[in-house]
Amino acid sequence: MKKEYSILFLKYDMRGVFMNERETVFEVIPGLLGVKTNSRMINFFKFGGIFLAEKAKNDLPIIVKYTVDESIKHYEKRTSSVIFHHYYGSYSENQLYYDRQIFGSLKYRLILRNLTERIPEIVVNKSYAKLPLKVNNILPPGLHLSDLAICKMLELGYLPLSAAALEFEGKAFVLIAPPETGKTVTVLKALKERPNVYTYMSEDMVITNGAEAISCPFTLSFRHHGSSRTFKEKFFNSLNKLSPIFNLVTEKASWPTDTYFIKSKICKKCKIDSIILLHRNMTGDKYFKQLDKKEAFNRVWNLNKYEFTYYRNPLLIAYSFLNPRSFSLKELEETERKLVKEFVNNNDTIEMTAENPEDFLLLLEQYMKGRS
Repeated sequence: MKKEYSILFLKYDMRGVFMNERETVFEVIPGLLGVKTNSRMINFFKFGGIFLAEKAKNDLPIIVKYTVDESIKHYEKRTSSVIFHHYYGSYSENQLYYDRQIFGSLKYRLILRNLTERIPEIVVNKSYAKLPLKVNNILPPGLHLSDLAICKMLELGYLPLSAAALEFEGKAFVLIAPPETGKTVTVLKALKERPNVYTYMSEDMVITNGAEAISCPFTLSFRHHGSSRTFKEKFFNSLNKLSPIFNLVTEKASWPTDTYFIKSKICKKCKIDSIILLHRNMTGDKYFKQLDKKEAFNRVWNLNKYEFTYYRNPLLIAYSFLNPRSFSLKELEETERKLVKEFVNNNDTIEMTAENPEDFLLLLEQYMKGRS
């Protein structure tokens, strides 16, 4: 299933919040996940935080709601109130409050509503919506919304993966690897050098039901790659490599509208051919080999534990504490483990090893040729 998309990353400033006049449902993961929101941007939302995708109806399998509302008031404690650090609520109540004074008049406020219902909602005040980074145990609202969406996916049997994916001859090749290994480089290289051979699916995140790969086309990590970057971008990217603190400067920079523009067919969903686990060595050796299912499971499972940390999200932990019968993070972890095992067991698992990320595409094509 392929569709023409125009992905345009607008000029923006993280110090501001784009607001709509009314709530709109944006399709973030084609055919699966929508975000109903009055904001055009959500900092740190894993599946694409700037909403320029097609508007969707309310009939997507998963919809999460995110509202920026300055009228959120200070939480008024009741006799039934339970305090869980900076979270407030009552046992078996389907909403949770976060109310924290940061400095002077600066306050972060959040309400989580209807977590166990069809459309869960997170409401934040504007100050909290602007938070550009994680500070100690204060998470940006986008991370809370990401973890909420992941929980809903797991409940319905969908598994998120830290992966890239390319479609080739009607099949998906899912590339799984830790950050900075070469997933994005491989996808961009394939699309640049073989635009009529490969179809774009994802460059940083993939969803699977075990047999099919589902595209996550609106993630942002590919903006750090490519020769078309401006001097300003190259400068900030160099700072990021020196110290993570410079991410604050980079994220607040306003990128020009023509810097990231991709017009390409996107394969929204297709059957998986192979799971490719990318591995970088320091010896210069280049090869691929069949990977034992047990080893493949351990790698995929540990990468998921590193990338998707819903199980230790303080908002969800507090909610689970107050609602142990209706929401269990432990059960979701068990579901995730089962889905990873099914995903690995149902597909071929291949390890590809190289020192230079630019070499993974060559190995991938050698592997494909051997299968034809």
